[in-house]
Amino acid sequence: MFDANEESWALEVARSLFDMPPEELIEIGDMVKESLFDPSTASKEEAVANIMAASKGMSQEKLIVAGMFLSGLLRCKLAQQAGEMSGEDFGTPEEEGKEP
Repeated sequence: MFDANEESWALEVARSLFDMPPEELIEIGDMVKESLFDPSTASKEEAVANIMAASKGMSQEKLIVAGMFLSGLLRCKLAQQAGEMSGEDFGTPEEEGKEP
């Protein structure tokens, strides 16, 4: 389902391809998370509008990385929901890959 190690590896590859400093990668990830999970966000539509507004003026490279973060967050959420529906515990992304 969701493998945090694979996600981190993919982001590191993108970061190095675009010659992006790690600090910039963290800033982009924080922007995506804050735009999606701001407690004052009232709807999905507002979350989308927040991301669109935050991404205005970003280079194509930064937009690609932001999309990768967004994709990872969505996969994490889908894994959680799938686990809830099936009664299985897929764990948190931090727990992925650990032996039971």
